[in-house]
Amino acid sequence: MLFVGCCATACGIPVDLGGVPGDGGAAGQASSGGGDATTSGSGSLDAGADDATADRTDGRDATGSDAASTDCGAIPVLHQRPGGTLYCGSDADGGVLLCATGQECCLGGSLGGALYAPWVCAPFGTACPNGGDAGPALPIMCNQIADCVANGVAGAMSCCLQGASAPADVPGCTYPKSTGGAAVVCETSAQCAPGEVRFCASQVDCPGGTTCTAGKWKGTQPGFCL
Repeated sequence: MLFVGCCATACGIPVDLGGVPGDGGAAGQASSGGGDATTSGSGSLDAGADDATADRTDGRDATGSDAASTDCGAIPVLHQRPGGTLYCGSDADGGVLLCATGQECCLGGSLGGALYAPWVCAPFGTACPNGGDAGPALPIMCNQIADCVANGVAGAMSCCLQGASAPADVPGCTYPKSTGGAAVVCETSAQCAPGEVRFCASQVDCPGGTTCTAGKWKGTQPGFCL
């Protein structure tokens, strides 16, 4: 991968080049590309726990909820994976579920109360199948521009989080966090639309004058161009 300006490590940005967060380097279970939805868990998950108890070593909670945190949890780092490989929560065995090229990640919809449907991998560009009775599923098509390119989005120039809050520093912590959101999509414009948040996995994903900064959103560790 070609980096523009400076590499993440040279700029002092924490970077995980190993691929899979929170598993000590073990390979996650990738689902087969382009097929039926692949479930990430065996049932509903409790979203009520805060980051101090529910997040794993990579800083994500077990559900992808926006539950308030009473502790900073793990410090997020940038996760650089091959284009088209998307982190998608935990699989049925508690390992990391990765969606392969040809798939998107679907964050499960609300089932009511503090319960959410499991995360699943679904064919890229299709409707997510894991919506809940109390809320829709949330499609995640990319974490970086390379994911869009790998999945055949012609002219992709940005990866954008729609409908979420602007990343803001968590009080007492050392990282930014965004909450809410309706989808993470590939866009062909050089800039995300006003009000959207630009995702990145490395500095090459960010426009000039911004820095790819590791943060937290929905139990994941994306980079934000800030």
